[in-house]
Amino acid sequence: MKTTARWFSNRLAEEITLVRWGTFGRPVLLFPTAGGDAEEVERFHLVGSLSPLLESGRIKVYSCDSSAGRWMVAGRGSPSQRGRIQDLYQQFVFHEIVPAIRADCRTPDIEIIAAGASIGAFHAGFPRRFRERSA
Repeated sequence: MKTTARWFSNRLAEEITLVRWGTFGRPVLLFPTAGGDAEEVERFHLVGSLSPLLESGRIKVYSCDSSAGRWMVAGRGSPSQRGRIQDLYQQFVFHEIVPAIRADCRTPDIEIIAAGASIGAFHAGFPRRFRERSA
């Protein structure tokens, strides 16, 4: 029921992790809090609380590392560098995470539900902002 994928993101210049819980259903991308990793949503029992939906095949849950959030929490770099990392993270989500989820679902245009807490809630707005920019 749980799978983990890791790859090196040239955009972020680091290895990232994408975790999936469930085998079929509507994709839900959960963004962790600022310092969180892809498995934070499981440690905070969110995945467990979604188990009825996962087991019935209504949803598949995905989560990725909060690379930009870690920069914010650690206070790394200047404010402009942190802003640049945030922009790169948005590009990473749009160009790497979203296509990876769609490939896993074997549906190139499936709509992905996005949610999160703290800075994860901010990140959850990325797909909408990208659609608005490209329109």
